[in-house]
Amino acid sequence: MKKLSFIIILFLIASVVVSCGDNKVENKDLNEDENITEEPKEEVDRDQNEQKDQEEQEEEEQEEQNEMEAEEGKNESDKDNTKKENQDYTKKEDKPKDPIASSNLKKIEDKGYATVDSLNVRNLGSMKGKIITSIDRGVEVHVFGERNSWYYVEYAKNKRGWIYSKYIQFNPVKPTPTDPSSLSNKSYNWYFMRNNNHKQPGFGNPHKALLDKYDGIAIGNKNKKDIFLTFDNGYENGYTSKILDILKRQNVKVGFFVQGTYIDSNPEIVKRMVREGHIVLNHTNSHPKMPTLSREKLQYEINLTAKKYKDLVGKDMLEFLRPPSGVFSERTLAQAKNLGYKSVFWSMAYRDWVVNDQPGKVESYKHVTDNIHNGAVILLHSVSKSNTEALEDIIEELKRQGYNFKLLTQYP
Repeated sequence: MKKLSFIIILFLIASVVVSCGDNKVENKDLNEDENITEEPKEEVDRDQNEQKDQEEQEEEEQEEQNEMEAEEGKNESDKDNTKKENQDYTKKEDKPKDPIASSNLKKIEDKGYATVDSLNVRNLGSMKGKIITSIDRGVEVHVFGERNSWYYVEYAKNKRGWIYSKYIQFNPVKPTPTDPSSLSNKSYNWYFMRNNNHKQPGFGNPHKALLDKYDGIAIGNKNKKDIFLTFDNGYENGYTSKILDILKRQNVKVGFFVQGTYIDSNPEIVKRMVREGHIVLNHTNSHPKMPTLSREKLQYEINLTAKKYKDLVGKDMLEFLRPPSGVFSERTLAQAKNLGYKSVFWSMAYRDWVVNDQPGKVESYKHVTDNIHNGAVILLHSVSKSNTEALEDIIEELKRQGYNFKLLTQYP
């Protein structure tokens, strides 16, 4: 019995040992299973993170690439636009509208010849046009057409511009330049013969005939109440600014014939003349008696004044010349015309230039109003105190009588 009990106890002990061993093995296997399960999870997470990082990096790189391509595309577009704009600009600049195609250009298509020396060719059909060049008397041009008394011409191969129509002659015989040295240099003093009935005055002989021969100016249309007020400015006596004030108040534009020396000493007054719409014209540089000068010296006197004016205001001086003291000869009239100038005299003037012997305001007013006539070219000197004092009353009275103040550029 005791032996049986002993055997049973051994059996139980063995069972317990085997059970513990199985539990140990199961626990070990469980732990191993857990380890196997955990390791792949960490690797999967890492792989997923790496893949995610890679995808994000690729997305960022793609976005950068897209931005770069977009920027390059924009730059290329800008370049194309700039290129197109430059092409358009170049096209506009290189190919300005040809006046020949203009509907308001009266077609002519004929050859003509310059009738004066130093004939200006301008870039516009107007005295405001810039001078491109000058051509001499007798030079042949091809005239395409006419607009507002200006011819559009080809003056050299593939070179075109505008020339005032009066100085182009259509003639199968090519004119030869006038040589002033072959003409008479007999000196004349310009004068006129007053009347008291407001009729146009008479002029000396052969004075007016010579002036007409060389396209000069002394008087306008007898049938129109147009008058041309001009001042001679040899030097400044303190009155020109006051004269300009009066003209501005009265809204009247005039012509100032200035010497080159006046431009030198009074540049601001000259600029004011231009700024306020007046015309500044040539009275030579130093006021010599023109017939006493050689051809070269006379040309120098005229051209120097024009150069001083252009240097000051940046514009060409209009081609109107008043011979100093009204002294002239056929030779000087011809030379002025060859240079492109119109010689301008007067149909009304009086002894107003003697500063120490002024007639007074009343006499100045009376002189102008008593002698006014249709087409009058009035000469007053800006050094005159009497003229300055009477000027506003003179202008108001002439307006009241129905006279129209015109510039020499509007001369018929």
